[in-house]
Amino acid sequence: MAIYIMKRQTIKLKVNKLKPTPVYTLKPNIKNAQMVKIKSLNIASPKCADILIAKKLDKDFRKIMAIYLQAIDSDDSGNIAIALNEITRLKEIIMLKYQENMSKELLSKYLKRLALFEKNLQEKQRMLTYAEEILWNKPKSR
Repeated sequence: MAIYIMKRQTIKLKVNKLKPTPVYTLKPNIKNAQMVKIKSLNIASPKCADILIAKKLDKDFRKIMAIYLQAIDSDDSGNIAIALNEITRLKEIIMLKYQENMSKELLSKYLKRLALFEKNLQEKQRMLTYAEEILWNKPKSR
């Protein structure tokens, strides 16, 4: 698929052929019937794509942070399992959906954060299982 830019110079119309570049496609969900309908929006600027992806991921990170803090504060292994599942889900979304459109710095920033959360939750889960084993294997006395 060829992409063209049309430039008007005085009276003549000049057409330049562009090289295909990686494009981030955004499909806005506009529910107002009075506004212009947009099926998809292609963003060719990597800087703009990074900003939009960062906004989306920050929203997801706020949700995961709430789940993470709740799991760290509680002594329930179910909360930890839920938080770990959410973290792995977001990792997979980042790797499958956003990896080709994000800069490497932004990608590594989010993956490092998720790895840190995952490591802390796994450590908390190990501590809970160890405490549970000690409680159940406690010798009975008269």
